[in-house]
Amino acid sequence: MIYYPRTRRWRSEGSMESMTSSPPAATPPEPSEAPSAPSPRPSSAWWRRWTHYRLLILVALGVALLDQLTKVWIRTHLALGEVWAPWPEPWRRWVRLVHWRNTGAAFGLYQGANDVLLILSILIILFVGWHYRNASPRARCLRWALALQIGGALGNLWDRFTYGWVTDFIAIGRFPVFNIADIAITFGVLCLLWATWREENVVSPRAADAEQASTKEEVRPQPERSSEADVVHDHDQLAT
Repeated sequence: MIYYPRTRRWRSEGSMESMTSSPPAATPPEPSEAPSAPSPRPSSAWWRRWTHYRLLILVALGVALLDQLTKVWIRTHLALGEVWAPWPEPWRRWVRLVHWRNTGAAFGLYQGANDVLLILSILIILFVGWHYRNASPRARCLRWALALQIGGALGNLWDRFTYGWVTDFIAIGRFPVFNIADIAITFGVLCLLWATWREENVVSPRAADAEQASTKEEVRPQPERSSEADVVHDHDQLAT
């Protein structure tokens, strides 16, 4: 027992140790394992194909559908050869809608060759589709060009196969009558020319410059190291 004058109390050594001893440190809780992020699901071959052909399907079907809807409206509301121009002068003399049958190619060329053009249209669609299959996903302008051409060819191909002729209805000035499919084919050809020019004059020079720069870095001359005899000779000269 130990007597403490201040408190005028006796305390045993066991109670003293319990007072002086610090309480046991609380053990920190074990960190719970963080939930692992879900591993990215590898895309299937079907999804990759859909991503590549999505632009072709949407643009081609959209152009063909718009072309057929306008032709159905013309065949329903206008008689063969009838002209309709609801806008005021002077536009009425330059822009007109007329129901016209075309047994030739675009813009009234090669009249009476519907059977030959039918087979040729199928071959062109297959060729352009094969070219789209090999097109790079980054060549967006090229893919748009091919999709527009296929959509226009499908619109006119449906007319040739169903009726034996193509319905044209847009007349501007003295220019041959045409339709939505012809417009899509024309814009597709222009986009194709632009993509080809850009590939030859913009993309190819940049790639060549980058390759040339990387080649220069690889063959950069290294500084010549002095031989051991030269180092000894320089040291002797300094010593003398």
